[in-house]
Amino acid sequence: MYSPEASESRLYRPDFLGKHWRDVIDPEFLQLHATLDYFSLDGKRFYLPAYLIAAVEHPDEAVDWVDAWTKELYPRPEQYPAELRDYVMHEWDQLMKALTARQKHAIRLF
Repeated sequence: MYSPEASESRLYRPDFLGKHWRDVIDPEFLQLHATLDYFSLDGKRFYLPAYLIAAVEHPDEAVDWVDAWTKELYPRPEQYPAELRDYVMHEWDQLMKALTARQKHAIRLF
């Protein structure tokens, strides 16, 4: 569930290990784990519902951390240095290919 490319993913692993996404719908918990970068593609797909639901159910708390992962769902290439743009868009493309139509619809509604 964790990205082998992200060394920081080791920090997330103990906190998510053995937990279903329904178990982490907690704004304080997600504040400490605000980025999806540390997850593998499967991990992003699995835990994304927790982030979306927590942002909707706890908008006041979510304002502090929702930006970190919405940039991954809605990347704007011009916000990234030129040397990162291809990588960012490749990662986004991979995520969009992995999501089901229903998951993409939920993201659009968000």
